[in-house]
Amino acid sequence: MCNCGSRSQRMAAAQIGASASGVPRPDPRSRASLATVEFIYTGRTALTAVGPATGIVYRFIEPNARMQVDVRDAPAFAKIAVLRKS
Repeated sequence: MCNCGSRSQRMAAAQIGASASGVPRPDPRSRASLATVEFIYTGRTALTAVGPATGIVYRFIEPNARMQVDVRDAPAFAKIAVLRKS
């Protein structure tokens, strides 16, 4: 039987690791940037996008929704046709 680390270490790793959907969640303790850029969603329904730099899941729930996006994710979001910088 393998005892790989203490129970608290395994729990902490699970909380920082991937979410139930398999998308990695960012570790808030290592957040290098608190700067954001506002984007406006111009599509017709809703949009969910994962920031490629941070792993943060952004959910624009309706047309004209505004959301603050981490500056590390902003260059990729600027390439999405239905998002524009505010």
